[in-house]
Amino acid sequence: PAVHLRRARQQLSEGRLDAAEREYRAALAVDKSSPAAHLGLAEIARRQGKLDDSVKELQAALAARESAAAHTTLARVYLEQKKIALARAEAERALKLAPNYAEAKQLLEHLPGGKSAAAPPKEVTP
Repeated sequence: PAVHLRRARQQLSEGRLDAAEREYRAALAVDKSSPAAHLGLAEIARRQGKLDDSVKELQAALAARESAAAHTTLARVYLEQKKIALARAEAERALKLAPNYAEAKQLLEHLPGGKSAAAPPKEVTP
């Protein structure tokens, strides 16, 4: 699958979504649970405005391997769908996996309602 993934990333970076999708699907034919292939297909679906398909691919990637990046990407897709509570939950999952992951922190801070409820501000006592 590595050859297909490399080709797919190249095609995706050049904006050739159909060719990239064929390569990602070829990678999945070799390894049905390839997180990288599912992430790539999720990105293609997101770019095409197929957000529900993107969510399904991200969930498949996460089922194969937990990653802060995948949770953060899923949070962004949920945000595009105006599913704020789901976006917040995914950003918080990302931070549980990688507490210093800047992208997840920034996303969480910019969600309506501000910072994470999981990390309330510290009280200052006089």
